Amino acid sequence: AQNRLGCERCPAGRYSDQGQESCGSCPTNAVPSRDQTSCDDCDTYHFASENAMTCKACNLPMLLIDANCVWWHLPLLAVVVAGVLVGGRVWLSYRRGCRKKEIEKTFKLLETDLWDGAA
Repeated sequence: AQNRLGCERCPAGRYSDQGQESCGSCPTNAVPSRDQTSCDDCDTYHFASENAMTCKACNLPMLLIDANCVWWHLPLLAVVVAGVLVGGRVWLSYRRGCRKKEIEKTFKLLETDLWDGAA
């Protein structure tokens, strides 16, 4: 940025095009270039907060959402709960099928005993 005495370096995390009088902030997920005359976008799975000089990695179990690296616990928790509920329903259906077969077997045995005993 220029002042009346000439050019001066912008503060950390800010940039200025050549000849401009003031320093500006880089847009979301961008950082100033080495010479602070432009902004460079962060790489994939990297993010930069406002006025940052470097991009930071956002690795698992973190997730990049709206230029913020957050722990992705709620969707993971929802998947686990859904899996437990579905697994529980499958197990209940299996148990009901087994009980139904046992009851049918018992009724056939009782019917056979009843008719054999009546004769």
